[in-house]
Amino acid sequence: MTEIKEKISSCIMERLERYYLYIQRLSEQGQVWISSQELAEGLNLTSSTVRQDISHLNFSGISKRGYELVKLRQTLRSVLGLDTRYATVIVGAGNFGRALLLHDDFREKGFDIKAIFDNNPKLIGKRIESYYIQSIDKLTAVVKKNNVRIGVIAVPAKAAQEVADKLTAAGVNGILNLSTANVQIPQGKVIVNSHIILDFIQLAFYLNE
Repeated sequence: MTEIKEKISSCIMERLERYYLYIQRLSEQGQVWISSQELAEGLNLTSSTVRQDISHLNFSGISKRGYELVKLRQTLRSVLGLDTRYATVIVGAGNFGRALLLHDDFREKGFDIKAIFDNNPKLIGKRIESYYIQSIDKLTAVVKKNNVRIGVIAVPAKAAQEVADKLTAAGVNGILNLSTANVQIPQGKVIVNSHIILDFIQLAFYLNE
């Protein structure tokens, strides 16, 4: 991972993630250079914010030309840990879990989905493209065989804690929790909560403010 000049706050890290996705798209379109002003306008930020954020990295632009997209993308990819591939599993083969399984961006960003699990007998054994839905009872074996580091919780809230317990017990160190439940995990493990329904509620609030 590329060294950074100092510890980066979560707010800056979130913006660096946005920079990465944005310049990746521009690079794929053939753009070679971008100024801090262009980057700021594309993401509704100020150019000073962009310059301050990038100053935390061991990377600098060129006067009157800006930042070389390929090199900036490589730097951000390294800082964000995306130059490593992560074996991943999904627990929950409902509509949400299936949609995630079929999302090509996961593989493109370095997240290799190894399996999808469920505890519904009616779903176990069914095929989703090249995957077969497996019983949750096989979770530990799959995690150990594939050195799985990330587990995605895509189950109803009432089952989320049980799934989190199974994932951590199996040896998974990072969890993406897509349920609305606040689950507890052992110290030393990492969890990121992504509650899309809360985003909808927030959007509704702003629309009615």
